[in-house]
Amino acid sequence: MTPGSALNRSGSDSYSIAEMVKLAEEGYLRIPLFQRSFVWNSGDVKALFDSLYRGFPIGTLLLWQRQGPAGTISFGPLELEAPEITHALWVVDGQQRVTSLLGALSPRFREVDERFEVYFDLASERFINPRRGIVPSRAMPVREALETKSLLNWLRLHDVDLESQDFDVADRLGGVFRDYKVPVYIVTGSDQNVLREVFDRVNSAGKPISRAQVFHALFASEENPGSPASVVAALRTTGFGSITENRVVQSLLGIRGGDVQRDIREEFSRGEDPVDWYDKTEEALSRAIEFLRAQGILHLHLMPNTMPLPVLATFFFVHPEPSQWNLRLLARWLWRGWVHGFGKQLGQTPVLRRAVRSIYPNKGKIQEVPTEYEAVKSLLEYVPDRAADSVGLADFRTDRAESRLILPALASLGPLDADGKPVDIAQLFNNKGVEAVSEFVKGYRTNAAARGFWPTSPQSILGVTRQEVFESHMISRDAEHALKNGAVDLFLRHRGEDLQRFVDDFLLSRIEVDAILRPPLDDLLVAGSEEG
Repeated sequence: MTPGSALNRSGSDSYSIAEMVKLAEEGYLRIPLFQRSFVWNSGDVKALFDSLYRGFPIGTLLLWQRQGPAGTISFGPLELEAPEITHALWVVDGQQRVTSLLGALSPRFREVDERFEVYFDLASERFINPRRGIVPSRAMPVREALETKSLLNWLRLHDVDLESQDFDVADRLGGVFRDYKVPVYIVTGSDQNVLREVFDRVNSAGKPISRAQVFHALFASEENPGSPASVVAALRTTGFGSITENRVVQSLLGIRGGDVQRDIREEFSRGEDPVDWYDKTEEALSRAIEFLRAQGILHLHLMPNTMPLPVLATFFFVHPEPSQWNLRLLARWLWRGWVHGFGKQLGQTPVLRRAVRSIYPNKGKIQEVPTEYEAVKSLLEYVPDRAADSVGLADFRTDRAESRLILPALASLGPLDADGKPVDIAQLFNNKGVEAVSEFVKGYRTNAAARGFWPTSPQSILGVTRQEVFESHMISRDAEHALKNGAVDLFLRHRGEDLQRFVDDFLLSRIEVDAILRPPLDDLLVAGSEEG
């Protein structure tokens, strides 16, 4: 049988034990990525088989029918290669039961995990595990009873050791695997509201599935939720690029407060669900990305360095709706830190720890955090309030923090393509990586005057006639004329002079040297009214 053949809409069905194992082996059954790891011990596995043999109910499985990609699929410690399946069945509730049945009954998983080495003692009709590798002569591996052919073959090979009644007992066990029907409820379709409602009502080992797990079940299909990788995968869909897992972990520790350098392995206490916290981390980083985009940082590759990410995530977790004035102060901190080099003297780690603690000093004590203004004021105290040195255009490399200060300035020009349409810089980075910073002239990659956001296909900039296109790339008429006439050195000189002035002015406007530092006017008005 194939899953979905009996149902075209959500509803109840049932599978025999043998059918379930076959569906898992063929890749029809899958474990969704939001599920917890396999936690049953050998006693739990034996108890499941005892319930089957005695005809006890083992509960309804909840399955979600949807596309299953080709690749390696996992059932706890078990892995197998599966083809692409259009109507795969994802086990929303029942992972421990399905994994136990597959591991103990499938011939392909012999001796993979001792919890699945289950034998049926024909003499006592009890399920046992080998003791010190010794198996009673009348004990049969349960996987041999899954199919009639293998059962008969095992009985034939062990005929000398068996009593006459053992054959009837063994046949009865085989009948259980063929005839016992496990009830299932299959959710079909992709209506998010229906799925969320069903998932929210399901209990797994007595604990409801959280909304964070539901979200990841729906949208984070490529990575394991409740992990840094799941957050990286989810944020990648925003088009901002791939944030490193290390920054995700630092952000998680930041939004929980205190020292971001503590050991993540010891972070969660009993009763805490890491998935919920990774979901909160994702939300906080999403807010940080929105803030960065408002500063003209359209992609991760435009950031001179990513150290501010955990700091911003912490700030927006603690203060999700800050005032416009405090956002401006936060931006001032960001640009001053980039321009003068976060941790240039002592390293980024001490700067990161201090910055996060300025926002959320003590783990778990969110009621004691500083106000928005107090937090950004503290951040600003640790970055220099002085003019920046001129950013050199020579020795340009896309992996240098100083070189990357030039890129947001170029992006702020709103570069146009050959048709006069805005270049999608984020998409360009996503497609080409750092090669999105193309060359107007070849052989001068280390000169910023030769680089820009020009989509190299389908048309060279040499064929452009519209002046606004050149201006959007900081190419003046003189520079354009030199470029089209092959006067490369003259082009680089003209564009370099213009670009140098523009970048210096761009950065100066962001760092706001000697700008006033005060609370938001609303705070001052409230304080004034209280005094009066």
